[in-house]
Amino acid sequence: MTVTSRDNAAVKRVRRLLSDAHARRETGLFVLEGARLCAEVGASDVTVVEAFISPDAEARYPKQVKAVRERAETVYDISNALAAQIGDTQNPQGLFCVCRRLPDKLSGGMLPLDGRYLALEAVRDPGNMGTILRTAEAFDLSGILLSDDCVALDNPKVLRGSMGGALRLPTGRVEDLSETIRLLRLQGFSVYACVADSEATPITDVKLGDGCICVIGNEANGLTDEVQAACTGRVTIPMRGRAESLNAAVAACLTMWELQK
Repeated sequence: MTVTSRDNAAVKRVRRLLSDAHARRETGLFVLEGARLCAEVGASDVTVVEAFISPDAEARYPKQVKAVRERAETVYDISNALAAQIGDTQNPQGLFCVCRRLPDKLSGGMLPLDGRYLALEAVRDPGNMGTILRTAEAFDLSGILLSDDCVALDNPKVLRGSMGGALRLPTGRVEDLSETIRLLRLQGFSVYACVADSEATPITDVKLGDGCICVIGNEANGLTDEVQAACTGRVTIPMRGRAESLNAAVAACLTMWELQK
């Protein structure tokens, strides 16, 4: 099916999904943009509802386009000019997939005890979330739990920053993180609150491994008192410089390094 107008209903829908989190929540749909992300549909269980393909994409990324055409329920051929108008990136590659939201792969109330996990409370910056997901996949973490007020994983910046990790890494959202932590401790997990506090135990002095969960807090405020109180203990990343704290993504990455050692 060929589409040439930006006023086409399908084109309007994909543009809205790229820019509007409410639209993504309301429809249960999200958009993958670019050859690298769209290529992930062939290696995941993502359902591609619609695909939009420009001549430039067809010429430059034939393998990715072929995979998308095979998976998409409906394919729209669009002009290069229209692709540039749709795109959320500075230099759109002319390939877009409208996908159905993936269900949670983790249940906060019941996790395999032989895993190593991260939990995030109110991490709202898409760039931070994307970096955390990408690093978690690189370190082969078992999964990530997210409080309900974390940024959505179908945010376009999260998807790009995670390099597709948001589609593959087991994740799960929980309504009450502190209560979930209590339940997980009853199952045998050790849960550590990561804080910027010199009185907390250095993370390098704690034996982390299977059955461990480390919790990272909000970029500005850290972890709430309720979540800290629910944890087994508090750990901190030792710092010798004058900075009071680390960026949330950096702290998460260093913590995951310790978890996978």
